[in-house]
Amino acid sequence: MRFALGITLALCLMAFAALSSGASSWSIAAEYPGNYSGVQCSVSGSMLYCTGGSTTYNYTNTTYYATVTPSGIGPWASGATFPVNITGQSCTYNGNFVYCVSGYNATSTFNSTYMGQLASNGIYNWTQTTPYPTGVSDQMCVATVDNLYCTGGYNGSAEVNSSYYTPLLYGLPTIWNVTAPYPVAITGSSCFTSENYLYCTGGMVNGTYVNYSYFAPLTQNGIGPWSGTTRYPFNATGIGCTVASNRVYCTGGNNATSFSNATYMAQLTSSGITSWNRIATMPQRVSFSGCGNLAGLSVYCVGGYDAGSYSANVSLMQLSEVPQQNYTAPIVVINGSTLATTATVFSTNPAIPTGNATTPSTTKTQNNTAYMIITVVVAALVVAYLFSRRRGGKSANGSSQASRYTRSSRRNSGLPS
Repeated sequence: MRFALGITLALCLMAFAALSSGASSWSIAAEYPGNYSGVQCSVSGSMLYCTGGSTTYNYTNTTYYATVTPSGIGPWASGATFPVNITGQSCTYNGNFVYCVSGYNATSTFNSTYMGQLASNGIYNWTQTTPYPTGVSDQMCVATVDNLYCTGGYNGSAEVNSSYYTPLLYGLPTIWNVTAPYPVAITGSSCFTSENYLYCTGGMVNGTYVNYSYFAPLTQNGIGPWSGTTRYPFNATGIGCTVASNRVYCTGGNNATSFSNATYMAQLTSSGITSWNRIATMPQRVSFSGCGNLAGLSVYCVGGYDAGSYSANVSLMQLSEVPQQNYTAPIVVINGSTLATTATVFSTNPAIPTGNATTPSTTKTQNNTAYMIITVVVAALVVAYLFSRRRGGKSANGSSQASRYTRSSRRNSGLPS
């Protein structure tokens, strides 16, 4: 009997641990070779590649790479240096090549386009290719096997909404073509692709932080048309995002008052972004962290900025599948159009979530694994009870023993604070 009760107690503790653990958790896996914000990173195969970044008025041309596994990262090594010291360039990877478009140094914006090749010994053979049509920084670029697409950015005096694409001939950018402009003039949005669609969220419009989200199909003839979709849970720029298995994982970001350490996940479909689900909390509040994922098993985010402090942390989040609380923000619709916007949209500025989240009393979110454990616990309790009844149903002092199982309130790191 004591053995059965001991097993039952152990299973109870396992169940509560599973319930309180949340979808996934972050840890500090390693340190980057320098303290930088705006590092552009991606995983290709089993390698994590990173390019550029900045500290205060110090723009770098370094590139680094490291081997990654679902649970860790190997030592960093340096690759071929980027041709110029620059920040605010948009670097995107398509598995074989990295493309870095435009950017900024201490004096001006650039319209240069560079491509580098990816190998097991890092990025090499940087080549200057067809210049971008305009000098901008902090625009948003994505690459497929066949095309390179860019939109938005800051031209030194204002945000822009112009969009361009260039076909890739054996990986080499050819001619930039005009395509559907972004719905608003914006900079610092986070853009990502899935199944031939481009999705963007957050950014700055007229110097104001926003949580707008838009998506558009990607074709051989460019981008568009654009449509509004589920907005990010709070207004911010510098959100680090990466896509795995038609899901996007976004973390960090900042607005005028604070920096975030909240991590959200959303499903990506041909109809847009589904509701954003908070799944974890980063070890630090940070924006402009460079993020990539390893085959949908883990997410890596490198560096970032937090109110005057530049980070060298490489944060690792191992992914797991559990339902989470949904946060659904309204789609941007002004005068019947999902593409227009006015200053009235800025009137609501959701606070940036930070810290460990707790479960609201109106929301009950369970982990499927925990439910399985609880089922085993209940079965063990029934067996223990029947076993005690079979032996007389009496304890040593002669009183009947009834099992009681109380489900206490618990914390779930995947829910908003």
